Amino acid sequence: MKIIFTFLLALTTTLTFGQKSIYVKTVDGFLLANQPDKVLPYLEAQLKQHPKNEELLRMLGFHNLQRNNLVNAEKYYREALVVNPKCARCEMNLGNIFALKNDFKTALTYLEKAVKIDAKDAMVWVTRGRLKEMLGDGTGALNDYNTAIELEPANAQHYVQRGRYNLNGGYNSLALADFNKAIALAPTEYEGYYFRSNVYFGQQKYNDALQDVNKAIEIDPKHDELYISRGVIYNSLQNYEKTLANYTKAIELNPNYFLAYLNRSKTYYALENLDASCTDLQTVKRLLKESNINDQELLKEIDGELNDYCDDSKASYYYQRGIANYNLNEYAKAIDLYNLGLKKFPKHVMLSIFKGNALLAIKENENALNTYEEALSNQKTLLAELKEARNLENAGEADAQKAYDATLADIHFGIASSKANLNDFAAALTQINTAIKLKGTVNEGLESYYNLRGNIYLALTNYKLAQTDFSKSIAINKSYAIAYVNRAIAKASLAEKSKISAYSFGGKAVLQPLQVVWGTAKTVKKTMESNLISAIEDCNVAIGMDKNLGFAYYVRGQLKQLLNQKDYCVDLLTAQKLGLQIEPNLLKNCIN
Repeated sequence: MKIIFTFLLALTTTLTFGQKSIYVKTVDGFLLANQPDKVLPYLEAQLKQHPKNEELLRMLGFHNLQRNNLVNAEKYYREALVVNPKCARCEMNLGNIFALKNDFKTALTYLEKAVKIDAKDAMVWVTRGRLKEMLGDGTGALNDYNTAIELEPANAQHYVQRGRYNLNGGYNSLALADFNKAIALAPTEYEGYYFRSNVYFGQQKYNDALQDVNKAIEIDPKHDELYISRGVIYNSLQNYEKTLANYTKAIELNPNYFLAYLNRSKTYYALENLDASCTDLQTVKRLLKESNINDQELLKEIDGELNDYCDDSKASYYYQRGIANYNLNEYAKAIDLYNLGLKKFPKHVMLSIFKGNALLAIKENENALNTYEEALSNQKTLLAELKEARNLENAGEADAQKAYDATLADIHFGIASSKANLNDFAAALTQINTAIKLKGTVNEGLESYYNLRGNIYLALTNYKLAQTDFSKSIAINKSYAIAYVNRAIAKASLAEKSKISAYSFGGKAVLQPLQVVWGTAKTVKKTMESNLISAIEDCNVAIGMDKNLGFAYYVRGQLKQLLNQKDYCVDLLTAQKLGLQIEPNLLKNCIN
């Protein structure tokens, strides 16, 4: 959670006078009554009656500055300096004004004047420290913060400022000490809790971070940045409903700040709600322009995303939305989107590949096969398509060629899957071998390639090669649970007198990659027992990774049955509850 700050955040503490005058009391009354629009007209009317009143001029400068009326703010502070050339806060706030104009050199000049006029004003030192920090003068910034604390050791705000400096510099222990001190000095002010939550967040102590930001919101619920931070924390806790609620609350409080929209767009994208993500991205771009924020890196990122999945004149608009629906298991909607895209871009390879994947997911194997083969027939356009993709826009020829080969590999993988599901295992083996060769040194997704070839070898009763491929799959991705289950099948099938008696590639249930039944053995030899125990251990590993992997229980239950272990029914019934179809003969001795 990177802290982004501007000089404007310091302004609420820069207007101070010895004793509250009638002007200050009246303005405070307007603000307490939630009538900020009355402040400037009141002060301007009073100034007409008292045109040389320094307090009125400074108040007008301050309240214009808070509203980002920089021209008027500068005018009033300059007039105040005419009345009182020794007004250090006037020089300081002129520095703030020029900092907001991004004229940091002039800003620093004014702040240097402010320090010379009143070297005992801690706020002047803090403000100069903030500017030095922005300009990369870390040593100078730290010295200024330290001076402010020496001048006012009981002022919690100064510890907050130094804590922010330490946090941005990665000095988490020092930052934590400063925020703890700020909280001890001012337990009813929100800033110490807010920034301490940032320290905890960086340490991945999300519950502690949440507790602190909740306290900050309890103290002062009107700050949009608090809800943005809480949204970020909830996002890390994968509570996306509360993530969105907090970003939306931040927008409600401050509809003109881009960061809440930007963060919300990313959450919508992660939740596959691309339309909502696009709406927020368009708002971000507009607000950046209106605020004259020229962050080229951020603008490039936003333009890339708008171009990638928000522009319906691009093929990526359709396949990104198709992928989103695919990830939500809305396969029919995904296919409809791919078809819409293919009407506009009839020979688009990527659209065809993704359509094939969706067809394969609903086991329309013939249609999937035809779609993959169509994609393969149009491969001449693939390289150009890939070069248009955002992740390859700056890629060299070698990287583009590698992506091209990997995408061709995916097509052959799809064809192999389709043919295997259609029981054409010899052709499937040829296709998956081609896919693995094309993958080359690209390991991303390669575990699924070896897993598929292992399954094909199982179907061809070549259990040793199957086991070897499943082991390769696991070596590439040790968290690939399904490969452990499949290796268990291969191990068990190699055991004497436990040959597969029934095998179906592509089970009837969605979560069932295949259906397999072993013949039962009246006696279990030591070599057979060793294989089966090793196979059960593989299933145990898979279940340890994913307690809801019904296929692992399905296989482990049968292995236990082969070993005459009495609890085999527990596994088979668990698999059934998790959506797998269990052969009736396996359950005949189990009480449902």
